[in-house]
Amino acid sequence: MDTDPAPAGTAGTRNVRPRLAVIGCDTLSAEGADAYFRSSRPVVLLDPDHAGEADVVLVLTRRVTDELLIRMEELRRTAANPAMRFVMVADAVDEPRLVRAVGCGLVALLPRASTTFSRVTEAVLRSAQGKADLPDTAVRALVEEIGSIQQNVLAPRNLTPSGLSTREVDILRLLAEGFDLAEIAAKLHYSERTIKSTIHGVLTRLSLRNRVHAVAYAFRRGLL
Repeated sequence: MDTDPAPAGTAGTRNVRPRLAVIGCDTLSAEGADAYFRSSRPVVLLDPDHAGEADVVLVLTRRVTDELLIRMEELRRTAANPAMRFVMVADAVDEPRLVRAVGCGLVALLPRASTTFSRVTEAVLRSAQGKADLPDTAVRALVEEIGSIQQNVLAPRNLTPSGLSTREVDILRLLAEGFDLAEIAAKLHYSERTIKSTIHGVLTRLSLRNRVHAVAYAFRRGLL
């Protein structure tokens, strides 16, 4: 990976520099990244002992192994920052490991052979802003995996990707349309007690304040 200088005014520069930790799976990569990011760069480089405080973790590797994924998952699980994200530079990753990596916070995947440190810096800054940088092949793999989960896991249990059941979504949709509980019960052929119990379950499970909050939650997730 080349070490060309970061361009002036890199897009995504923030007033508060994101905290960066580096996982280098070989000494050369780790030392190269350390030398690069300890110079005048738009990030704060953390020592390895403080990786759990990072906003973004940069993973430099050739092969994505199960051992590496376990390390990433453990770091995310114990992180002080619940919004920690991962940027990975790797030669290749198979689809099951890619999906697993995204599940633990991977938002950017860059090809090792053609990626420079300035490109890595850009990806780190974008990821700190909540933006993703995944190649088309990775996106397609994720879409196919999500579709498979929806068809083979969620649908047979009458669940949606949001974690709400189809019955819960139907109730929230009717609430949003202005129907009262008795009318909803009649339309869905349930007892009014069942409707009340279902709504209470949604509020409790998702820590929502009231029915209006539940409807707003469903709207934000595109369910209504």
